[in-house]
Amino acid sequence: EMILADSWVEYVENKQESDSAIGLTEQEKIELTKNEIIKKILEYDSSIEVNCCYIEYQGQTFQYWPNKMERSVLKSVLNDYIFNEIEIYRLDLRDFNISIEIGCTLLQDLLSKLEIYASQCYNTTTDHLFNVRELTELEKINNYNYKTNYPEKLTFTV
Repeated sequence: EMILADSWVEYVENKQESDSAIGLTEQEKIELTKNEIIKKILEYDSSIEVNCCYIEYQGQTFQYWPNKMERSVLKSVLNDYIFNEIEIYRLDLRDFNISIEIGCTLLQDLLSKLEIYASQCYNTTTDHLFNVRELTELEKINNYNYKTNYPEKLTFTV
């Protein structure tokens, strides 16, 4: 009693309460579980498991991912280079402390393939979100595999 009076809190071992004890209906359990899976899908979608490609250069392989804005800027700059008949672009991979000189048309082709890959990943993530939202059984929601059907990661040899 003296310890509790001195602002200490009594430790009570955490016992798992059943869902019915905390008052969740079956529909609330389903919605809660869906929201948890949707959060995991979105985390996976923004992870290196999805947002990644590889560049092979001079016998080394580099993991690379330019985000949407970087891809758009790079496409715009490449168009300017090509319009001005500049044939070589220097791609800086700052995280790896290297610069790669690459033909503008080759880089444009690689960016196009990367954009298609990103679009396919986006569509796959959207499919998973739609699928989970349509599920009505708790067991199926819990067992839903949202890591499937993504396209194979790209490897570019430069």
